[in-house]
Order: sequence, then C-alpha cells, then structure tokens
Amino acid sequence: MGTGLIMPAWRMTGRAAELAQLDAAIEGGGTGGIVLAGTAGTGKTRLLRETLHRASRAGRDVVQVAATRSAAAIPF
Repeated sequence: MGTGLIMPAWRMTGRAAELAQLDAAIEGGGTGGIVLAGTAGTGKTRLLRETLHRASRAGRDVVQVAATRSAAAIPF
C-alpha cells in the first residue's frame, strides 16, 4: 500500500540544522503538527517533502495540508 507522498527525487543538502530540529520533533512523539513558513523560493516545499518522507519512514502518521490567503475568509 503506497503512502501517496511525493518522495524526494534527490538528496537533501544544506539544511542540516533544520533537518535535525525536524527529526527531533518526529522522534519526540508528542508533535501534533509542524509548520514551515517563509518567503517564496526559500525551499519550504523541498524541506516539507523530506520531512514527510522521514516521518513516514519512522512510522508516523503523515497528513499534508496547505492553506491559502483566499481560504482565510472561511469561518472555521
């Protein structure tokens, strides 16, 4: 059974500090969620895909959601 995740096609480089923090959150077990925020073009999507891949490999339940400014008016 597949996970439905988009797996990284290449090795992640240059994000050792961020990945260490995310790995600690994944391994800690108490994480209800992780938010990646930043300006456009800084590699958030790539970091997200790597994190989802690592969490899935660690046996964690993984759900990916996205929010947009246009959805902000929805009252829930």
